[in-house]
Amino acid sequence: MREINEHKYLDALVDIGLNLREARIYLSLLTRHEFSVTEIARSAKLSRPAAYELLNKMVMLGICKEKPGKVKRFTAISPAIALQHFIENEAEELKTILENRQSKIGDLIPVLEDLFRQSRGQDDPLDYFEVLRDKKQIILRFLALQNQAQTDIKSFTKPPYALSLGENVDEFEVLKRGVNIQGIYEYDGNYEQAIRLIEPVYEAGEDARVIRSLPTKLAIFDSRVSLLALNDPLAGKASITTLCIVHKDFSMLLKEAFESFWAKAIPFADFKKDSTLI
Repeated sequence: MREINEHKYLDALVDIGLNLREARIYLSLLTRHEFSVTEIARSAKLSRPAAYELLNKMVMLGICKEKPGKVKRFTAISPAIALQHFIENEAEELKTILENRQSKIGDLIPVLEDLFRQSRGQDDPLDYFEVLRDKKQIILRFLALQNQAQTDIKSFTKPPYALSLGENVDEFEVLKRGVNIQGIYEYDGNYEQAIRLIEPVYEAGEDARVIRSLPTKLAIFDSRVSLLALNDPLAGKASITTLCIVHKDFSMLLKEAFESFWAKAIPFADFKKDSTLI
């Protein structure tokens, strides 16, 4: 392997997440059918203990394997398989890190929110409102509020959907925690899509109902925080602009509106049997 190519491949492997020593070992393994620990240490310019420790780690990551025998020898796994294994492991580690951070954020927000309100007082009405205009920001805020909910969530769901079918997997964990979720879904006439959208969360424990028309998208979390999508007043259609409102009295007002539509909506179990009820 030419020196200039070795540097290029090392840089590429480091770019995808291997550390420099792991990249050196993997490149060395690719050049021969198998290596002993001593040979790998010499080729990758490492001490023997360091090489052995890294090789064991790389075996666990699925990018090389140990061959049976009196003398430990190691061989590379095909890059097409090894690098995919590595990325899958990285994804699992990142998922765990993000879940831990989300849990800590859920514990931290009430404490810091209290500090924030104490320092500012309750006399500035603008503190209660936030305007969200970016789709990604809206989705992240919804998911964060959903995951932090302690008692209940009430929602209006209607097309176009910010999250596609099956993307809101976090809801299943929220339901497992015992949070009561009530959802009213607007029916646009596409029966099969409605069933695909509602049935999984209904089976997981969401109290779902279906209605012919909803005025807007809405979500109320713990009777305290509300997300309210604003319709375009000129086009008469839903826009991406969303209000995040932290105010119990306002949430109470929205809950009254929710209950009115809830009373008119059809339970999902009845809708599933006969969609003409709507």
